[in-house]
Amino acid sequence: MPQKNEIAETRSWARRMLQDPITQMLAKNSQLSQVQLETLVLDYLLDGFGGKRIDYQTKASLRDQKTTARKLGGVSRGAFNRSLAQARRNVSKSVFTLVLLGYLGLFDTPSLMRYQDLAEDIRRYAREYDIVATNKEKPTPTHLSSLKQTQDRILQLIEALAQPLALKPE
Repeated sequence: MPQKNEIAETRSWARRMLQDPITQMLAKNSQLSQVQLETLVLDYLLDGFGGKRIDYQTKASLRDQKTTARKLGGVSRGAFNRSLAQARRNVSKSVFTLVLLGYLGLFDTPSLMRYQDLAEDIRRYAREYDIVATNKEKPTPTHLSSLKQTQDRILQLIEALAQPLALKPE
């Protein structure tokens, strides 16, 4: 079984990831509730953690207590499992929506290509951010400024693409 401090570090990392401005903006416009997203992230991060399987009771105990009525110990295992099932269903439906759009040839339209461009921008940003976050040397002010500008541009693009008229054919 992984050490408690390893699990706590993973929980802390997940919390930081969920508080990231890009994550928050994407989550706000997704088919997942905040609880479902947190549950899915915890399940994914802790599944096969350190070569060991983490039981659902432990995963449930790590979920943010602010989203529950319980004061201590996260949520019940049943509540965690229900949220996880709902999240998986929503993700599956979203993926099938994308497959359907691809099948109908709608991904090649200019209005949907902007979402693909957004996904690529986010991938590049995440790679750059990861390099800065894992680098032992302090990043330069220029690099940090560039990352902040990229983050701001991505947030503006997400906000624009979240509008219903963003899907209107040009």
